[in-house]
Formats: sequence, structure tokens, C-alpha cells
Amino acid sequence: MIDTQSPRERIIKTALHLFHTQGFHAVGTNQICAEAEVNKSTLYHLFPSKVDMVLAALEVYANSMTKKMQQIAKSKMTASEKLEQVFANPFLANQELKEQFGNVKGCFVGNIALELSGQEERVRTYLTHVFQSWAAAIEPIVRELATLQGCDDLDTNKVAQSIIAYLQGAILFAKVSNNPQSIQDLAKSAARLVC
Repeated sequence: MIDTQSPRERIIKTALHLFHTQGFHAVGTNQICAEAEVNKSTLYHLFPSKVDMVLAALEVYANSMTKKMQQIAKSKMTASEKLEQVFANPFLANQELKEQFGNVKGCFVGNIALELSGQEERVRTYLTHVFQSWAAAIEPIVRELATLQGCDDLDTNKVAQSIIAYLQGAILFAKVSNNPQSIQDLAKSAARLVC
């Protein structure tokens, strides 16, 4: 099968995979070049720095997660089922990563936030945007739950942000315990954050 991806797409896909599974600082440009099958001049022409690469990888990953959350919010499931599905996606992804690598790898966005947000202002700024986007994506679910529970005067955006923070904490617990089931277990309590 012929690879139709452009060098830029190959670099982003490779960088995302390596940064997620090994960490930003642990991965060098030589490794990215080798796995993406590009030379260094191409890499640096497209991405002048590793930070530029991680920002591009974050955008791909974050946009994919946002779309998944938006699809869940628009689905025909009940509000509680929708919220549990928001947690099910990272559970399944981390279960697969554990099977492949022997350990839970967490959330790419959360990992990079922990590793770089205190060092790289561009990364910190972009991650702030990502978390806001994710909160906006699940806000309709929060609004639906709030209405069902009679909490119509709720600040649904703030609660959605709390749920995203809770989700990131659940993923971090799963990574530390090397047990993706932690994400599913904590999902059951997420609805209590609404009212």
C-alpha cells in the first residue's frame, strides 16, 4: 500500500505518537525523522522547533477529541449515558495503549500540560484554549443534566470545566495506578458535579 501522507502529516503523526508514548523531552528529532521517513532539512523547514511540532500534534489530537465530545453531546443517549461516554473514550484508548505498551499512557494533552506548560508560554496558551474547547463541547450535556436535576440557574460552563478537570484527574489516576479501569470507575461520580 502506497503512503499518500505528506511529509508534514507524517511528522505530525509520528511526533504525536512518540511524544504521547515516550514524553516530549525523551524524544529527539533524529528519532522523529527516522520514524517519519524524512530528512532533517525537511523537518526543520516544516517545523523550526520541537515546540512547533508539539503544537501541531496537540492541535490534531485536541481537535479529534473535541469532535468526539461534540458527537457524544448530539447523540440520542440519555444525558447520564453521554457523560459516561465522555469518560469511556479515554478508558478504551488507555486500555489499548496498556495492551500495546504494558502501561497506561494517559492523555496526550494532559501529559504535555504537565511537562511543558510551566516552560513554554505558547504551549500553555494553546492548552488553555484546548481545555476551554473541551468544556464547551460537553456543556450541552451539563445543561441537559442540570435541567433534569432542576438546577436551571447553574453556570454550565464552569461545571463543564470542572468535569474536564475531573476527567483529567481520572486519567492521571489511571496512569499512576497503571489501571485504565480507574477512568470508568470515576465516571460514575461525574454527574454529581452538576448539581
